[in-house]
Amino acid sequence: MGKTRLAVAVAEAIADEYLDGVALELAAAWSRMMPVEQIVPRLRERLDLLQNRQRGIPKRHQTLRATLDWSFDLLEPGAQRLLMRLSVFMGGWSLEAAEAVCAEVEASPEDVLLGLADLVDRSLVIYSEQEGIGRYRLLETTRQYAREKLRQSIDELTIVARHRDYFLHQLQSGLDGKVKCYDWDRVNWHDRAECYRWCEAERDNCREALRFSLADPDGAKAALCLSASLVSFWLDVGDPSEGRTWLSAALHKDDGSYSHDRLRVLRATGLLAMVQSDATAARTCIDDGLAMARIYEPGFVVHLLDIRGLLTDPPHEQPIWEERVALARENGNPALIADALNTLGRSLMHIGRNAEARPALVEALSYAIRSEDTNYINYVKAATADLESIEGNYGMAVHLLQEIIASFRDSDDYP
Repeated sequence: MGKTRLAVAVAEAIADEYLDGVALELAAAWSRMMPVEQIVPRLRERLDLLQNRQRGIPKRHQTLRATLDWSFDLLEPGAQRLLMRLSVFMGGWSLEAAEAVCAEVEASPEDVLLGLADLVDRSLVIYSEQEGIGRYRLLETTRQYAREKLRQSIDELTIVARHRDYFLHQLQSGLDGKVKCYDWDRVNWHDRAECYRWCEAERDNCREALRFSLADPDGAKAALCLSASLVSFWLDVGDPSEGRTWLSAALHKDDGSYSHDRLRVLRATGLLAMVQSDATAARTCIDDGLAMARIYEPGFVVHLLDIRGLLTDPPHEQPIWEERVALARENGNPALIADALNTLGRSLMHIGRNAEARPALVEALSYAIRSEDTNYINYVKAATADLESIEGNYGMAVHLLQEIIASFRDSDDYP
């Protein structure tokens, strides 16, 4: 098999991993003796299984391990530790992440930057820049080698925990102190897009943080927080099936007792199940959450009823929407009240009770304006435009839709 055909075959077989030139070159040598189907499993464990014993190859290139040993031994101890610690990152990392996870005790952030620069100069770390944002990564062979070195050190659990805690903090407290992903419903479209870009770039790191949390005997709370914080990403950009897998694993690891994070995960799991048309699973999660919230956290009931109402047949959903409006009024958040009234108004329209729907939508718009949230204002205007159209007021419907379009054009809050 030619080298090009081998590259294509290997890339298709292990598309989820990085291919580096040394591994591919060594695999090419094996292609004279075995088919690609036998080479691919060996590629997955490159460090020991791709041994090349051909004549004319320098001794330090006879195995990947020998090559990496040679490079590693040239590093100062501090650079060796940094390379080992960087191996916890999957799919790359930012400078801020490296400073938070890999810094020595009592060391300054500049020390990490200088160490990274040295590793880049030695071609052990790859630096790239896109849209003014710098990012670093290791070739997968190098990462596996450094990860093995880290496993042999006393630092492994500390560094892996730092990695998990950094990404959990980013999701809960804000991306680099700017955009919060913890409460997606409060994030406008402009900032949500920034959240999505961050989550896409750090998808593999978030997965690794979840894996560690699920394996950690004390990681139940972290697993709940991480999985719940990623639900909108999985819903809108990622893979809902993957999201449900992580959320279910987090629920299973948890002891089942009340916590705010468990309620968030039950709601998130129900939402993703509903999106995937698994109504039975969705109802089970939401009903479990409602039973827990009504006893331990009544303020969270309003956040579960929006999904429970969507899972209920139209003739029977009205009491749910009315309860949600009442609870939203108790909560006092204008955006929440606007959303609850808007949903009630829409449901009344769907069953032909337009005369009752109109005052609900008028009040919803007043609360949306009070919230100063363009999204909620436009949601209510869109519902009102539907009502006007149903009643034959096409001019007013068009006017409202034009206002929505203009608001998007005039603001940065655009998808």
